[in-house]
Amino acid sequence: MNMTVCLFAKAPSSGKAKTRLSPALGEQGAARLARALLLDALDSWQSTDLLIAHTGDVPTSITDRFSMGRSMSQGEGDLGQRMERVLASALESSDAAMVVGTDIPGLGERDAELARIALDTHDAVIGPSHDGGFYLLGLKHCSRGLLDGLPWSSSETLSATKSRLEERGMSVALLDARFDVDVQDDLSVLGGFLTRNPTLMPHTRHFMNSEDNRAVSVVIPALNEAARLESQLGYLETLSGIAEVIVVDGGSTDGSISIAERQSGARLLHSAKGRARQMNAGAQAAFGGILLFLHVDARLPGDACQQIHQALRGNRAGAFRLVTDYDPKGYHRPWVAPFLRLADMRSRYTQLPYGDQAIFVRSSTFLNLAGYPELPLFEDLELAMRLRKLGPLGRAPGPVRVSGRRFQERPLYYLVLMNTFPLLYRLGVSPERLASFYQRTK
Repeated sequence: MNMTVCLFAKAPSSGKAKTRLSPALGEQGAARLARALLLDALDSWQSTDLLIAHTGDVPTSITDRFSMGRSMSQGEGDLGQRMERVLASALESSDAAMVVGTDIPGLGERDAELARIALDTHDAVIGPSHDGGFYLLGLKHCSRGLLDGLPWSSSETLSATKSRLEERGMSVALLDARFDVDVQDDLSVLGGFLTRNPTLMPHTRHFMNSEDNRAVSVVIPALNEAARLESQLGYLETLSGIAEVIVVDGGSTDGSISIAERQSGARLLHSAKGRARQMNAGAQAAFGGILLFLHVDARLPGDACQQIHQALRGNRAGAFRLVTDYDPKGYHRPWVAPFLRLADMRSRYTQLPYGDQAIFVRSSTFLNLAGYPELPLFEDLELAMRLRKLGPLGRAPGPVRVSGRRFQERPLYYLVLMNTFPLLYRLGVSPERLASFYQRTK
């Protein structure tokens, strides 16, 4: 049985392509991802009998690749009417035809063969997608009105389409379910797919690692932070521009895990204890082109993402200005409140930000540096020193507001040692030796 693959290709135009991804990627970023997905799809089907059904003004750089197969305009109408038109055209010269989109990672010739095998014994074959739609529809004949009036882009699309085909007396086979890249949550799944399949989808991989990927992934290391984690996660949900929040737990026993699990806007990961290990694990799982490392008790400004994008113009990384607030729920030492400003002064004038300043960095730069060094102390300072060697660090005005609870509990330590340890570290004293002294001062 000969079969034509009908690839539905939409022009990757800003503001028109992948619009549901615009909150995470921006309109231009969403369009560039759509372009990358289209190029990868064209590559994956190049050895098949291909009919490219396009809509909109597809750039010449892409239409030049159409020479690998026939092409036609989808024409007018809803998705069902356009699919009917394209399938009917393909079936004029083929025993079977199947429609696929451009946003299904890994879809290719093997799937065409599975569809062909299914059509040997069935009238139709459908590849379900996890959102209730389908990523593939294969037919041996397509009567007029077969797909008319169905609920497209709906959680009912698959069931309604299958019922329609069966009502017309057609036997239907189902393939394995796949995911497509449509909404923000799909980006994290896409990132995982690219990690597991390092040789596939080079155009999409390039986009995800490029500066065009403006998505901000927030990584929060947590260890027994139940008292503050829920409030932090709830606040982050109110901020615009944040693409995902990843909580990396280092072995909490106080309820932090259950808080992260039930927070709809957060993803929970587990790693070995250690702030550097936890942040590196979160970075590896993130899909954002920008990584923002955030402490549980650090409160971002409402326009944090806008400030980050501004600070990264021409820079690879940066941090916020810090304001340390006296915590009335912390250890009650009102006299320490004036000393909290010392840390704030450091954040204004130093070129080497600490972790409490919410360091942000382009993911490609972070991965090229192999992430945070796994040190017992000053992993943030060491990362900042390595970043500084690559060029100036951006400065976001912020402020990030941080609880002074730790300072209130141990004011002498934070007043003296934390102003001495960084200097000793930069003079060459090992972090292991400093860590041992830190333990003795507890």
